[in-house]
Amino acid sequence: MDAGETSRGVGVGRIVGVSVQPRVMHRDDRGNVCELFVGDDDAEFEPRQWHALTSRAGTLRGMHLHVKHWDYKIVVAGREALVLKDLRRASPSEGEAMRLELSAAELTSVTIPPGVAHGLYAYEDSVTLVGSSAIYDPDDEFEFGWNDPELGVSWPAVPTRVSPRDRNAQSLRALIQQIEPWQPLG
Repeated sequence: MDAGETSRGVGVGRIVGVSVQPRVMHRDDRGNVCELFVGDDDAEFEPRQWHALTSRAGTLRGMHLHVKHWDYKIVVAGREALVLKDLRRASPSEGEAMRLELSAAELTSVTIPPGVAHGLYAYEDSVTLVGSSAIYDPDDEFEFGWNDPELGVSWPAVPTRVSPRDRNAQSLRALIQQIEPWQPLG
């Protein structure tokens, strides 16, 4: 399912290359089981590294961008808003922004291609599994201000927890200049 087709999406439109996959939870009296990742769903995403990200209620993380690797996110405890902005020059959805609502109650995975900025807001204490198509590389970690007026989509609430890095991040315009070497020519 494309991001623009999900009923849990809020925003301007769909972002090409972002994959949103509802996951099926199988429940019985013993508990639950769910496939969190199926390689055939996201053929372009091949995981190399996984992280477990915990966030306290009111936490905002982002906006972050990678120019070299894909990300895969699924909230397995709690509830979060995931904000996305397409910064890929010549992408059919260049400049589009959207917000997805993700929760453990309705497991949904999101695959994010390089060049699509992303950030999250935790409504409640949450755990997110994050897959990456490459081993962590600090040279592939870019950011811009979560509250930049050019983001193009609203956050669901004002955060109570923001890291100094995210609080002091550069403007979106400065980020666009910074990633220019990774953009396609002409």
